[in-house]
Amino acid sequence: MKKRLLLALFTGNSCIAFAQTEMSSWTATGGGGVATPVVTDYQAIGINPSNLGWSARYEGKTFTLGFLEGSYSVHSQALTKPAIKDRLKISDLFNENEIPSLTYDEKAAAARDFAESATAINIDINWIGSAITTKAVGGFAFGIKERFQWYSRLSSSTSEMLFLGYNSDYYDQTFYVDGIDTIATTNPDSINYGTASIPNPISEILDDSRLSLTWMREYGFSYGLKVFGGENVSLYAGAGLKYLQGLGLVDIRKVNGNMQAYFALTPGLGIEYENSSFSNPSTAADSVGFSSVGSGFGFDLGLSAIINEKLKIGMAVTDIGSVTWDGNVYQVNNTLVVETDLNGMESYNFVTDLENLVGQDGVIGGEVVKERVTKLPTRIRAGASYRLHKKLEAGVDFIVPMNQEMGNLEKMVIGFGGIFKPVKIVKLSAGMVTGGHYETMVPVGITLAIPSGVWEFGVASRDALIFFTSSSPTLSLATGLLRFRF
Repeated sequence: MKKRLLLALFTGNSCIAFAQTEMSSWTATGGGGVATPVVTDYQAIGINPSNLGWSARYEGKTFTLGFLEGSYSVHSQALTKPAIKDRLKISDLFNENEIPSLTYDEKAAAARDFAESATAINIDINWIGSAITTKAVGGFAFGIKERFQWYSRLSSSTSEMLFLGYNSDYYDQTFYVDGIDTIATTNPDSINYGTASIPNPISEILDDSRLSLTWMREYGFSYGLKVFGGENVSLYAGAGLKYLQGLGLVDIRKVNGNMQAYFALTPGLGIEYENSSFSNPSTAADSVGFSSVGSGFGFDLGLSAIINEKLKIGMAVTDIGSVTWDGNVYQVNNTLVVETDLNGMESYNFVTDLENLVGQDGVIGGEVVKERVTKLPTRIRAGASYRLHKKLEAGVDFIVPMNQEMGNLEKMVIGFGGIFKPVKIVKLSAGMVTGGHYETMVPVGITLAIPSGVWEFGVASRDALIFFTSSSPTLSLATGLLRFRF
């Protein structure tokens, strides 16, 4: 029903996704996200492919192989650190049975706290990555990645409707159904549903809000080579091609004063659609598991320079391309919100509430769509790093969004950071990141390696301030345990 559509739709009305600028390149996370001028081998995919042209003279290895590297972050301006740990754990996002239900008082508090506050979830996994670097023909890299992004921001009215349901002020009439009799009531314990005597259209309630969710699987191939080599200066160029499988799309925003809302979600989420799905030319209900509902291609271009073996400068343009969504695609109309029989969100589990958003009670007011094309979140990256000492390197990175597509940054991100190697087998990193959707963060990390350098592993956090403050926290972890060099 439309009533369920509206309630679930407000799981987040947002700006653009809160993106991780270094993605799953965990070795760059702790150093302030400085990645464009420093990442090498398969970690350069999607960041700066020209770095693959660097010879292996710095590490003495030519082949790199990594498995199951990943990073995640949860950021909320509404929740405290303990609340995120208890109520918004990454491990619980797809398992609603593990999340404790909110009490009425907690719902009322959430309605206040989430008003005009951002909540963001990012998950980046590098399932496998490999790279080979040669002095003769340059470097090649291949990788398979998973990228999930969610960002939400609620207005005061939508936050109240989300968490309180028919107890919100919007529904000025509440009823109790006793058998065949419908009785008006003001007893919160007896309410079955609420109605609005003066209903508003969804677009008016949304105002200037926006929601963005993207879930993609990426198969990437990149190549870099040296294009000029002088006595003190070497120049490199690179390019990357990636094939993208779309697993999830939710795009809700206002365009020229009109609401725009599209959905396309993999059958693996188990969402049951209304009867209209049978007449939908994009229906993918019979597909097996977490199959894709969209596909497309992306391109990356990069340049870099190494000066006097100490200064490294990098520039890249990433994610040029688009994805065509052609499975389970729906468009929601700007209908009036009249009633609801829901008493508010039972948890902060936004992912499992997608059933209400686009399921059989969620899409009935919409239209079936054959396909929808979305552009990739194109960015320009530029950075530099300088080796101050054989044990110390410092750098800066700038990431500038080139469009306002889903998954992109809202404004430029600036990262500062450094890497210190007290001994050959230990790398310590720290830095600062500001801009984008971020509040200022202080990343830290540690990377260890066995003496031969064959096996490298480590962990990093995007924000060490989480250990000292509970407000507006960013819980994160970036790790790689199976990274090998030969």
